[in-house]
Amino acid sequence: MTKTFMGYPRPDGSVGVRNYVLIIPVNRSLNFIASYVAKMVNGVKHFEIPAEGGRPERDRETIVRTAVGLAANANVGGIILLAVKPRYGYKNMSPSYFLDEIKKTGKPYRTVVLTEEGGAYKMLGETLRQAREIVREVSRVRREPCDVGKLVLGVKCGMSDPTSGMAGNPVVGYAYDLLIKAGGTAFFGETTEIIGAEDILAQRAATPEIGQQILDITNYWEEKAKSTGEDIRAINPIPANIAAGITTLEEKSLGAISKGGTT
Repeated sequence: MTKTFMGYPRPDGSVGVRNYVLIIPVNRSLNFIASYVAKMVNGVKHFEIPAEGGRPERDRETIVRTAVGLAANANVGGIILLAVKPRYGYKNMSPSYFLDEIKKTGKPYRTVVLTEEGGAYKMLGETLRQAREIVREVSRVRREPCDVGKLVLGVKCGMSDPTSGMAGNPVVGYAYDLLIKAGGTAFFGETTEIIGAEDILAQRAATPEIGQQILDITNYWEEKAKSTGEDIRAINPIPANIAAGITTLEEKSLGAISKGGTT
């Protein structure tokens, strides 16, 4: 297996395969500006921040953790932070908090504040200008040969039919085994896709404690579904799965986990 891949090295030591500029609005009222700019400037993506008002603190922390995690993602080369005011809103969703976390990435960043620009129209123009400027800056970073051990590869479930469990997913699993052998990182979701086969994954866990976590989290989501009146095992396989030839939930899950390889 080739020991290197062409990637974008980041200040924290991670390596990306894309070089996007990410716009993060601190407040949902600025989502439209982030969306317009992302459409008008090539190489720009945006995070659609959900409404923060009236949410419990734990929900707000999840929102922030997601946004900050995207900023730290190796496929992001630069960040633009949008805010209504320099100091505004919940403490754990304040522009200063986001900015402190963004600075930790070591990546180039810009901030655009509505009250400092004097209105939404002027803010849109300034965000466009900043986006073009930072895109030029991050485009100076060139791909270079990087160790495969720096590669992080994630996959998600596809449409389940007999061939996905016999061909498509095992091919992904084989690639994962090669990646893990080379020191890379692989992950897949969703938790509900392993129900009926969770004991196999638990047996392959690196430690008994991790194996128990796999069993616990699977049981948690099953019980959470039941609390809403739904039994995942009763509604799976879905009609489309059955029409394609899958007969049981276990059969479906065995096909799904095969994309995780054998390691």
